[in-house]
Amino acid sequence: LKTNPLNENQLAALAALTKDLTHEQAIWMSGYLEGRLSAANPGEAGTFVVQETVTPATIAKLTILYGTETGNAKDLAERLAEKAAFKNIEGNVVSMYDFNYKKLKDEENLAVIVSTHGEGDPPDMADDFYKYLTGTRAPKLENVSYSVLALGDKSYREYCKTGKDFD
Repeated sequence: LKTNPLNENQLAALAALTKDLTHEQAIWMSGYLEGRLSAANPGEAGTFVVQETVTPATIAKLTILYGTETGNAKDLAERLAEKAAFKNIEGNVVSMYDFNYKKLKDEENLAVIVSTHGEGDPPDMADDFYKYLTGTRAPKLENVSYSVLALGDKSYREYCKTGKDFD
C-alpha cells in the first residue's frame, strides 16, 4: 500500500532539503507550499497540480484483531486504527472473541495484536482463535498481508509466545 506520491529521487531531494530546517523554517516552507497550492492552475508552467489519488473506492481496509487480558492490546489496536485513518486506511478493530475466524482467509490486510498470558498461554479471549490458527483446520493465508505485534513480560520464559505462534 503506497501512500506517498513522490518518486525516490523526489523523496531524497525533499529529505535533503528539510534535513537541517529549523522549526521556523519548516513553518515558512509549509506556508510557501500552501500558497503554491492555492495559486496553482492546471497546465500553467511553473506550477503543480494536486490530484486526489485516494477515493472512497480505493481506501484500503485493515482488520485489527486484538487478544488481551489487561487491556493493553485493545488500547494499541484502537491507537493503530486512529493512525491508519491518517493514511486513508479504514481500520476495523475487532476482539478475538467477536472475530469469525473461519473468514480469516478472506481478509486482505490484517494486524494482530496479542498478549501472552502466564507462561506462554494466549489470553482467554484469544483461546479459540489460537486453537483454530495452530490446528489442522487452519487455512493457507497466501493472499493475506498481515503483521503480528506480540506483547509479553520478559520475566517469563515463554516471552511473547502467543504472538510468535500466530506468526
